[in-house]
Formats: sequence, C-alpha cells, structure tokens
Amino acid sequence: YDLHEIVRKENGGAVLVAEQYRKWVVTTPITGPNGSVTYTHTYHYVYNDIIVVSISASGDIVWSTTIPKRQHTQNDLGSYSSYAMEVKGDKLYFIFNDTGENLFLKPGDKVKQFELKGKDALVTIATVDGEGNVTREALFSPERREAILKPNDCAQLSNDQMLIYATRKKEYRFGLVSFK
Repeated sequence: YDLHEIVRKENGGAVLVAEQYRKWVVTTPITGPNGSVTYTHTYHYVYNDIIVVSISASGDIVWSTTIPKRQHTQNDLGSYSSYAMEVKGDKLYFIFNDTGENLFLKPGDKVKQFELKGKDALVTIATVDGEGNVTREALFSPERREAILKPNDCAQLSNDQMLIYATRKKEYRFGLVSFK
C-alpha cells in the first residue's frame, strides 16, 4: 500500500488514506526476418483497494475501512486509475473509475475489474463518514457513462468544490462537483 494522504482532524487525531498499488513491465522480444531482435514493452498499472484509518489524538486506531476497487490498465501511465479525494467536514469523498457492477457491493462480494474501454465503465463516488461507514453511488447519470475520469488531474478547489477532468471519446470534459 502507498500512503497517499494524512488528513488532520480538529481533535488532534488524523485520518490516513492508502491505496494498494503496483506496476510492472513485460518485455517481449520480436525476431525480424533477418534475425534481428527488437523488443516491445507493456507497462502494467494496478490500483486496487483504498484503505482509510482513523487515529485518535493519543495514537489509537478508532476505526478502519476499505473501499474496494480493481483497476488495471496498460501503457497509459495509470492516468485513468487511482482516485481524487475531497475533504468536507468529517466526511471524505473518493471519486474514481469503476464498473457499474460494483456500485452495490456488499461485504464479501467479489469486486469486478474496471475495464477502461468497457461498456459498463462508471465514474463512482464513495463517501466515508466520520464513523467509517462507506456508501457508493454513480457520479454521472447513465447517459454520461462514456466519460472516463482522469483522477490525478482533478483538484480540490475549496472545502466544498472539486474541479474534475474527464475524457469522452476524443473530447475533453471539465466539471465542478459541489459537496454538501
């Protein structure tokens, strides 16, 4: 897991946010007709579960929770993977690409792999409240499913707004998400 965020709480505690991450390269030799060898490289990027841990001011773990997700892309520098995060009061909001089949996960359910070019791709928002409870919902309506979020290009503007960036076919999309 990579520790991404440490959110300080007003009571002196903190919330730690980490994401399961790994990458690797597969190198494939290609022999030409004259016996020369060239190589192709396939870069794999895997961003899976987000772990959120609340720690008290004295250093004790108050609660921990997992936001399950499965993202595996190739040769895109992981641009469509990971998440964008917003902090509003005692809530944390995570926005990421997922498959619609994961929208109503129950504890113990198998998490489906997000397919970048899949017809079921969906921008999802997961909310973690001050007690560690997680809820998930679709950020866009079904007719806007074709938009694929670029989480690393999103930015928290204030305590209640985030600028998001997505692509849709050959178009670029910007949006403003307001949190209540």
